[in-house]
Amino acid sequence: MKTMDMQEKDKSALIQMIIESLPESADPSMITEEADLIEMGIDSIRLIKLIMGIEKHFKIAIDDDFLLLNNFRTFKKIKKAIDDARND
Repeated sequence: MKTMDMQEKDKSALIQMIIESLPESADPSMITEEADLIEMGIDSIRLIKLIMGIEKHFKIAIDDDFLLLNNFRTFKKIKKAIDDARND
């Protein structure tokens, strides 16, 4: 199994996707590896759209069994989901 870590341009793209998923009232400068995106205002509909955008942008499929809210609460967890899907 080949391990692929996310490159800086992919990290930037992911951060931009997250920013676009946040409600206008959220402060994008608060996005860190551990910031809770749900607390920042990403609801279930925004999260589904974010996941769909991630799958399209990164040309991956995230396993349905992995589609749990807790697995997408932070940038770090989303990055791990992308890395795991790339390595399958």
